[in-house]
Amino acid sequence: MATGLERQAATAALNSSMDCADYQFYANLISMARRLVRNPKPKQAHLFQEPADRVSLPIEALFSFLRETRELTTWTVRDMTKGLNISQAAAKHALAILEIQGYVMLTGSKDEWMTTPAGESVSGSKLPRYSRETVERSLASFADHLKRVNQDSSAEYKIADAVAFGDFLAKRDRVQAADVGIKLEPRNLTAHHPHWASEHERQQTFLKQLRGRTPLVNLHPYAEWMSARTHRKLFDSR
Repeated sequence: MATGLERQAATAALNSSMDCADYQFYANLISMARRLVRNPKPKQAHLFQEPADRVSLPIEALFSFLRETRELTTWTVRDMTKGLNISQAAAKHALAILEIQGYVMLTGSKDEWMTTPAGESVSGSKLPRYSRETVERSLASFADHLKRVNQDSSAEYKIADAVAFGDFLAKRDRVQAADVGIKLEPRNLTAHHPHWASEHERQQTFLKQLRGRTPLVNLHPYAEWMSARTHRKLFDSR
C-alpha cells in the first residue's frame, strides 16, 4: 500500500516532463521514502545510486549539513553545495527528498530554505553553546591524543585518518561540539575481519575509549563522504 510520501513522489513524477534520468531520480525518491518510513534514521542509506552521473550521497552527509544550520534563520542551496562539496543539481535533488520528509522548507524566497524542528531533531543538532575557541582547543588536544595512541603498540587499533567537521568551521562565535570521523586499522590483521559481526562492536568500543573524557568532540566511524565535504584533517598516519 502506498504511503503519503510515496504518493507525493509519484505525483511529482507524473506531473513532470521526464527523461530516463528524471524517471530514475523519482524511482530513487520513492524507494528512499519507503525506507525512511520503516526507519526514520537509516545508517548510511544512499540517496542516489543510478544513473552513474548522479552523486551517491549518504543520508548522514545531509544530516551533517542540517546540524550546521542550527540557529540560522535561513540558508541557501549554495550553502549546501559549499558545505557538502556537491553540485547544485545534486543539492536540489537532495533538498527534494528532505522537503518531502518535512526536514526542510522553503521560505518566501525561491532560494532561501530553513531547517524545521523535525530536521533539527533527526539530524541530532544541539543548541550552539560553546565558544569556537574552546572547541578549537579541544580538537587540538584530541589530535595530540591520537598521535599518542598510535605510538602505543598495545592499542588494538591504529588511527589511519581523522577528519573534523561541524559549524566551528563557519567561524561563528557560538558553536556545537565538533564531529570527528575516525578511520581505524587493526594492528593484528588476523584477529580482525571487516565482515565479522563482532568487528563493528569492537570498533565502537574502541572509539568510546578513544574519546575518553575529551570534551566537545563526537566520534563517528570514518566514511568517505566526510573527506569529500568541508572538513579539517586532524591526523594522517602517513
